[in-house]
Amino acid sequence: MKMLFIYPDIGGNINFSPAIQILTACLKKDGYDADLIHINEKHGVPVDHDVIFSKVIEINPDIIGVTTTTFQYELSNDIAKNLKARGVKPLIILGGIHAIISPDDLGSSYFDAFSIGEAEKSLVELLRRLKTGGDIYTVKGFNFKKDGKIIQNGPPEVVSDLDELPPKDYELINVQKILTLRNKWLGTAFSRGCPYTCTFCMNHRLRETYKLSCSSSYYRCQSVDRAIGDILPIIEKYKDLIDVVDTDDDLLLSDKKWFFEFAERFKKEIFELYGIKYSLESRADLIDEEIVAKLKESGCELILIGFETGSEDLRNFLLNKNITDLQLINAFDLFNKYGLRSLAFAMIGIPGESVETINQSLKMLRRLKPTLIRQAIFEPFAGTPLFDYCKEHNMFTGNKVSANYYTASTIKLENLSSRELKLYQLLYPWYLNLNFVEKYEDEYKELINKYAGKSEEELILQEVKNDVLLNDEKISKILSDEGVQHFRYFENHTYYCLRN
Repeated sequence: MKMLFIYPDIGGNINFSPAIQILTACLKKDGYDADLIHINEKHGVPVDHDVIFSKVIEINPDIIGVTTTTFQYELSNDIAKNLKARGVKPLIILGGIHAIISPDDLGSSYFDAFSIGEAEKSLVELLRRLKTGGDIYTVKGFNFKKDGKIIQNGPPEVVSDLDELPPKDYELINVQKILTLRNKWLGTAFSRGCPYTCTFCMNHRLRETYKLSCSSSYYRCQSVDRAIGDILPIIEKYKDLIDVVDTDDDLLLSDKKWFFEFAERFKKEIFELYGIKYSLESRADLIDEEIVAKLKESGCELILIGFETGSEDLRNFLLNKNITDLQLINAFDLFNKYGLRSLAFAMIGIPGESVETINQSLKMLRRLKPTLIRQAIFEPFAGTPLFDYCKEHNMFTGNKVSANYYTASTIKLENLSSRELKLYQLLYPWYLNLNFVEKYEDEYKELINKYAGKSEEELILQEVKNDVLLNDEKISKILSDEGVQHFRYFENHTYYCLRN
């Protein structure tokens, strides 16, 4: 019995998939086989239906699972449509976040079923019934489509103790290739869930789904022993190809005792032996000097913080972040004091966004001076309070969700046109440098004016984006040669960095 996973990993660099790696480990533990088609425009299987189909035929699976976010849902549905049109017989299931937050899409999709929750136990049970000829249509955790009707079986049985799960499966993926393409950053995760209620985040919906089947805390974390034990074997095997362990966890700092034990173990068993560092995400209100000192000494390469917006009203009353300006300032001041590299997640195009709120964001980021800024265009996801807000206020344009956070908005703003939004998004580092790089402020104004009159259609042209990067490279070199601190583009248009 073999399951094939299809992973549409598009819109950026190639990635690990801890979720698939855990699922395949669970399947293999129970005696089932697994394979993977890793779709990536540049570095994996191309987005080509002929190639995908030929690989499916070659692998010859008994069941197919496609994992996807909302950004890749249209592509994933097209893959299922194409496979069925070519006569592929195995059951095709959609898993991942979109299947959980948008289960009603099953009826209009080309999938046979949606996995509507954490699938470690339910997927093993599904394959067991397929193998033995049991009734698959009653397996909890899946909604099925049969004879034109939708069968809903309720939430799955979930794992409350993550230490019970087998180690992630690294045999399924091309570890060496991915590490090389990711500049030696190993992606992993030690926890699940988040206790906070940010209105733009899908954790709100995931927490509700989880509580239907389990009374324990939605936030779960591996023990420190298990976390270190999970990454040590892969580090020992690929130590020359790993510089940073990149943790994809929301709140490892929420349990201070856990973090201090982890930091000490990581320092002694990994950082001091191999020189390998780690990154982690947190909230500004969890940061204090004791934590930052421990981050620095234990080998933290990068700390990532949800800044979102410089408008306290939007951040706290609309987004429900409950993070003050002072907490952000204190956190980033500590990062800068200890020489700890930081990244601020920023959003643009939030409901209520205006020139004034964008200027508040620019002003605050100049004050915080993060090493990196990753800016996203706001996207309201189904199942979140902000999705309901946008629907209630008739804000949706009808445009399809793009392949990533950086392309276009699907809502219309009352105080900002879509062209203005695109202009700010395209030229954000130059707007940051106004009132920041006083000596070259006129030059940045000229650069902004060069593009300010272009239409929205022109602003999204690749040749315009390339021209922006070329002009930025020229002025950045001048400032760097003079030792002038400034913001500039990093990795094309997806990040901005602070340079001297």
